[in-house]
Amino acid sequence: MNQNPKISVCIPVFRSEATLEECLKSVAEQTFRDFEVVIADDASDGKDKNGRSAKKIVKEFSKALKKEKIHVEYIRHSSNMGLVETRRTLVGASRGDFVAMLDSDDALFADSLQSLFTVAQESGADIVHGKAEGFLTTEAQNEELSTAEKNRLEKIQAKIELTSKDELLGSEIRKSWLIAESHHSFLWGKLIRKNLYEKALELVPFVHCTMAEDVVQYFFITTLAKKYVSLDKKIYRYRADSGITSNKKITGEDEVERIAQAADAFNAIFAQIADGEVTVTAEEKDFLSAMCRNHLANNIVQMQFVTEELKSRAKEILAEHWGEDFVRTAEKSMQQQS
Repeated sequence: MNQNPKISVCIPVFRSEATLEECLKSVAEQTFRDFEVVIADDASDGKDKNGRSAKKIVKEFSKALKKEKIHVEYIRHSSNMGLVETRRTLVGASRGDFVAMLDSDDALFADSLQSLFTVAQESGADIVHGKAEGFLTTEAQNEELSTAEKNRLEKIQAKIELTSKDELLGSEIRKSWLIAESHHSFLWGKLIRKNLYEKALELVPFVHCTMAEDVVQYFFITTLAKKYVSLDKKIYRYRADSGITSNKKITGEDEVERIAQAADAFNAIFAQIADGEVTVTAEEKDFLSAMCRNHLANNIVQMQFVTEELKSRAKEILAEHWGEDFVRTAEKSMQQQS
């Protein structure tokens, strides 16, 4: 095995211990073996059904790959930093030519890495993008889904399998995602050349952000990438349970903060545009602004599910992140449209 692997499988963990073992098992079963695994634990306090922490689960997983000398790196943040910074930690610690992001509640098919790497070799692309397949936990599969839940699942599936059929070069990549919406911005399900990812992250300021974190990173990745290709094959298994029932109660300030942090992702993008670090066309700026407004509108809708005693503070948190005037204008617009 080469000292530096071809692919670094990068896995962020935060309160996802219940699914982490299944995720890691899918990595261990890969037919392609020239990879390493980097896990970043964002100060998670979760346990799996057997009472194991993320560190314990990873330690047992690492033993299984030791005979093959497949490197497994476990890093733990001393405090929670959010998903943007966790991915920054992962990329910084990776040694592969390519990075493959894998969320710890998802999984790969056995031939996923081989399929992606073969296309990467043949095409010389910076971004290789495969389709995804939504799945439910065993318990959810056995339950009767409501019509609303089925419709939501169908929408999720349509979104996660969205890849551009065309080979894209330079500025076409960002336009394909942002304007044409012919492929999605999720970081998982892709091979991304590591040196490109590192350069993109240099343009992303420190931001404690979990919502819209894919958008802020992928914006800069597509700004710098020279070539994008896709393969018409499902290479990623996306756990679709999260958010199927969208009207669950929001009971804590930390939950509201996580929702409102979407604003911070867009602030990071617009700050770099304003400083002249990144150039966008007028059309691209309009689409970014529209995307920003849509995220705020979604935040406002989510605030409907905040418990009564938290509503006043939730409104303050939303204004702190998005700006009071922006929130007021969005609310007025939504009222007029309803």
